[in-house]
Amino acid sequence: MESASQAGGGDIDIVYFKNLRELISYLDQLIMDNQRKAEAINKDIEALKSRVDKFQALQRIIEELIEKNKEVLPTAIELTGLKIYIDPRPTDEYDILKEGLDAIMDRNSVLKKVRDVVDILQSKVGQSDTMVVVEMRNGVPTKIVFRGW
Repeated sequence: MESASQAGGGDIDIVYFKNLRELISYLDQLIMDNQRKAEAINKDIEALKSRVDKFQALQRIIEELIEKNKEVLPTAIELTGLKIYIDPRPTDEYDILKEGLDAIMDRNSVLKKVRDVVDILQSKVGQSDTMVVVEMRNGVPTKIVFRGW
């Protein structure tokens, strides 16, 4: 497998495989890596849940005690599109982790579907050593080119 990144237009990568078996192994590795990330994030989310509940209860009490129109200090500083959180509120941290987990799970679902399609292709094509070129967008194969068919 070889990779050639392409700048512009989002996260695009071109990856070369010697055959479909190599592509399937690569997809399996991506799926396993995403699953490990999802499990780690899930543990962090579970650990945060009690803090989030306590924080939300405290926040409701404070909102009742002060005027609701008071300006709330921002929880993040934004620099050139990058949000920086220092000692974030538990709810902010939870939202960030949940958003990341949802994206990983969505990507993994798509990867599994692509892997199933590639597996079907390999079963129909056989053990051919046809070069395979794959365009990846945001970590997911979007185009497959067979060379030397």
